[in-house]
Amino acid sequence: MNVLPPSALFPRLVRERRVPARARQSGIGLLELLVVIAISLFMLAGLFSMVYGTRQNFLAQNQLAQLQDSERLAMNLVTNVVQTAGYFPNPATSTSTQALPVVTGVFATAGQSVYGTTPTTGDQLAIRYVAGSNDGVMDCNGQTNGSGASQTDINLLYVDVVNKQLVCQVTANGVAGAANPLVSGVSGMAVLYGVDTNGDGAVDQYMTATQVNTANSWLSVLSVRVTLTFSYQLAGMTAGSATNTVQLTRNIDLLNRT
Repeated sequence: MNVLPPSALFPRLVRERRVPARARQSGIGLLELLVVIAISLFMLAGLFSMVYGTRQNFLAQNQLAQLQDSERLAMNLVTNVVQTAGYFPNPATSTSTQALPVVTGVFATAGQSVYGTTPTTGDQLAIRYVAGSNDGVMDCNGQTNGSGASQTDINLLYVDVVNKQLVCQVTANGVAGAANPLVSGVSGMAVLYGVDTNGDGAVDQYMTATQVNTANSWLSVLSVRVTLTFSYQLAGMTAGSATNTVQLTRNIDLLNRT
């Protein structure tokens, strides 16, 4: 009786036993692991970069909105103050020269309602008017006269270049009040005065405060051109960059002169 060998009876089993052990191992090697880690790190870096960029854009948008609000607020405050220049309660009983007498060293001419200086720290603008009791005329601090009698207010506007603030100081009936910051982020203010040089009721030339003072033309000033410089630092911008400024200019008519 012939006996068949095991290889003939179970050929598949024998072939599997003969497969080298190395060929039957599973999993990944060190090289594959390093590649996976590198790809994962690359993807995480991209994700973090996207999240950081989104956050910076969000902060920059908020800061830009705050800058625009500061621009609008500062210019509106200056406009409101300038437009009160020369106001007095009852023109039927007095004239501007009577209501606004000479103030030595500042308002050298009776009836003068605007005065400016140009120190090294930037232009300064002084606006004078007479506020009647409870007539609603508001100074640069947002205050009205509730004293029961008329009072002469001088609103001095200038920029604190150290703290970058638009500052207001009110002098009421000769008594100077505290200097109060109005708007932050303002790094400079330049003022030009529209002068009627030929008496035709229209502005012929814009002059600096020094030029107007030299020509003794304060009573001929019909408008004021104010340029405010704002400094800003949006998220993602290089600190100290000289380009991080913006200027806003407005021509403001003196309502009691035009």
